[in-house]
Amino acid sequence: MPATVLETAVDARVSIAGSQFCFAKVINQSTTETIRNDEINCAHVDPEVEGDASGRELNRFVILLDITVPLLEAILPHIGTTAATGVYTSSLTLSSMEVLIDYGATTHGYAETWITRMVMRGGTSTMPVSVELHCVATEELDVSSPTFTLATMEYIYGFPGTTFTAAGTSYDVDRFVFAVDRNLVFEWNGSTKITGVGRGKRQSLIATSTPYIAAKKSIYWSNKTHLTGRSLALLMTNGTKTVTIAMEKAKLNARAPSIETQTESIRLPLTWEGRRQEGSPDTESFKITIATI
Repeated sequence: MPATVLETAVDARVSIAGSQFCFAKVINQSTTETIRNDEINCAHVDPEVEGDASGRELNRFVILLDITVPLLEAILPHIGTTAATGVYTSSLTLSSMEVLIDYGATTHGYAETWITRMVMRGGTSTMPVSVELHCVATEELDVSSPTFTLATMEYIYGFPGTTFTAAGTSYDVDRFVFAVDRNLVFEWNGSTKITGVGRGKRQSLIATSTPYIAAKKSIYWSNKTHLTGRSLALLMTNGTKTVTIAMEKAKLNARAPSIETQTESIRLPLTWEGRRQEGSPDTESFKITIATI
């Protein structure tokens, strides 16, 4: 009897907003609800098939990828930003994209895909700076003849070379998270598929860690009760292009340092939340600048 030919992910591809990118993982969380009444009595311990009705399609998935400039250029317009000359500024834009996931023998497609949450991570390890895209789609598609257009290949970003400044002072950091949670509002009305998408209250934050030393401890003491916001800049480089994540009016969610071990430095955890300020000029909560070195 011949052995079964297994499908492995070595040939897997993912297309985001019309371009194919290298990816690390796809976590599919899509489910279809079943409507039934578990309180009903039918004189039997097993439910009857006639007691089921179709519910909502919840098309959700997470994609993990390494950061490159072409990838950022593809996804940043879909996290609620407006682009101008390499600067992506937080705005009220609301847009969707198409996502295709090639499993080798078949392709899963997602029509009208919305990024609900984006999380970038970097740290002092052998892993590159990565991004998690948490997505919700209006419809799941079985695509018979997909088109995959390879994106421009560029260098990934390691953590070495990353710099962080707060209120004009630089600090040593060993990790960071930049997250944008859009809290989008979805509605189904009388349909099994999403019928409407609206903006929710967005939350953006930068979290990092710095040595708690006398020369730099003022970042905690000066900001734990500070209300008007501080200017932050987190810069990454791949030796060719820089990516700078900036917040002009960031508010520190203060947490005092802990002592966790005898053999590592005492570090101060810092979580900054983006704010905006009305006025002239109007200051938005965050912006991402891509520049050539």
